[in-house]
Amino acid sequence: MGRRAIRLLAAASLLAAALLVPGRALAQGGITVVTGLVTSNGQPAPSGTVVLVTLPTGVAVGVALTGQTGFAANQYRIDLPATTGLDGQLLRVQALINGAAQPVVATAPAITFASNRVFTINVNVADPTELPLFTALNPLTSPEITEIITTFDYFSGTYLSYVPGLPGNTFTTVKRNTVLIMTLKRDALIVVGGPVYAVRAGVPTPIPIGTVLTVFLQ
Repeated sequence: MGRRAIRLLAAASLLAAALLVPGRALAQGGITVVTGLVTSNGQPAPSGTVVLVTLPTGVAVGVALTGQTGFAANQYRIDLPATTGLDGQLLRVQALINGAAQPVVATAPAITFASNRVFTINVNVADPTELPLFTALNPLTSPEITEIITTFDYFSGTYLSYVPGLPGNTFTTVKRNTVLIMTLKRDALIVVGGPVYAVRAGVPTPIPIGTVLTVFLQ
């Protein structure tokens, strides 16, 4: 799990033990519940998928994992404080897939917040097979960190390269099941999904990319 997901989860409230009946007002309490199922490419999302409730700006106000105790693997529940500050606000529900919140804020399913209510929102996302380089490799796009990143495009049979700050870079999209050759300006630990790879300054290092497209820097 990437650092972004960990930071989001640190801000999450504890999940309750059981689901409440969708659509009914809560008899007591001081929470609003958002719950539902997550599907990815038409299939149930795996347990541990991060789900966010966000403001229109994209700022998360609630977060949880699917598949917690008592829930189906692709089922989530997020408890939000029933505060007047959120009353009437439009909130979006997104899932974090390969480090990117989906669907995008403008098209994500929405609720109009009301205190002490239960909202059932199912989230359908497409697990991308490729991401823009600036999305997948940020912050490795910084000229202070990276000297050059190359990859081999099997379709065109050519090497593609990215040099921070250099116009005309040919490597612009990170795809599944490829290998990135990273040459960095300092020692670093690169995280791709679960595995961690040590990269020495100035030494070209192969980093395999599988189904997880987002790369984090430790």
